[in-house]
Amino acid sequence: METGVTIPAEGMETRFKAVVDYFKSRREAAHIAGISEDMIYKYIGGRASLSLAPAAKLCAKVGVSLDWLVSGRDESGHVASNLAQVADGEGAYEAAFALVPKYDVEASAGGGREVTSEEEVGRFAFRRDWLSERGLRADRLALISARGDSMRPTINAGDTLLIDMGDAPVRDGIYVIRMGGELYVKRIQRLPGGLAKVRSDNQAYEAFEIPLNGSWVAGDGEDVGRDRIVGRVVWIGHVIDD
Repeated sequence: METGVTIPAEGMETRFKAVVDYFKSRREAAHIAGISEDMIYKYIGGRASLSLAPAAKLCAKVGVSLDWLVSGRDESGHVASNLAQVADGEGAYEAAFALVPKYDVEASAGGGREVTSEEEVGRFAFRRDWLSERGLRADRLALISARGDSMRPTINAGDTLLIDMGDAPVRDGIYVIRMGGELYVKRIQRLPGGLAKVRSDNQAYEAFEIPLNGSWVAGDGEDVGRDRIVGRVVWIGHVIDD
C-alpha cells in the first residue's frame, strides 16, 4: 500500500524528465501518473520530492525500473541501456534521440480527409541510430494520424503514421498522397509507362492510377496545395482496442 514514502530527488531530475519526455505531452504524463501537470513540472525542476506511486506508474508505462529512476542502474547493478543512455544530460539526449513533430492532420484510409489544420500537437522521440539504419533524415519526417478502414488490416483508424517526405524515387510501398485538397494513405505499385496503381489493402475499395511524372514526385513541395505524393509511410503506431 502506498504510504506517502518519497524517493530522494538528488540526481534524478534528468532521468525523470527523460521518462516524461516519452509521452506526447506533460498533460498526458500527469494523467497517467494520477497527479497534476504542475506537479510534473515541480518534479522535473527538483522543487518537490517525487512520490513512489506516480513514479511507478510512469516507469511501468515507459518500460524502465524504479531502480533505474532512483540510481541510474537496473536491478543487476548495470547502467540501464534504455533511457539511461540519454538521461545523463540534455546534450546526450539530443545526440541519441530525434524529436519528430506530430501534426493535427489526418490521412484517410477511406474516402479522403480534408486538411483543415497543420498545427503541431506534440513530438515523438525516435532513436537516431534507428533512423540512420533506414536511411531516414529527422528533418524530413512528420507524424500524422490515420482515419477510415480502407487500409485495414495494415493500418487502423487512429494509428500514428511516420511519413518520410524526402525526395527518394517512388517505389512500391505505402504512401500519403494529396488529391483535391484531401489526404489519403494508400499502397502504391509502380506500373510500366510512368504510371502507378493506387490501391487499398481493404478489397472493398477500388484501385485507380496516377502518373509518376515530375508533378507527382514525393517530397516536391513547390506547391503544397496541388495533387502530389506527400511521402512514404515508414512506421505505423497501432492503437490496440480494449
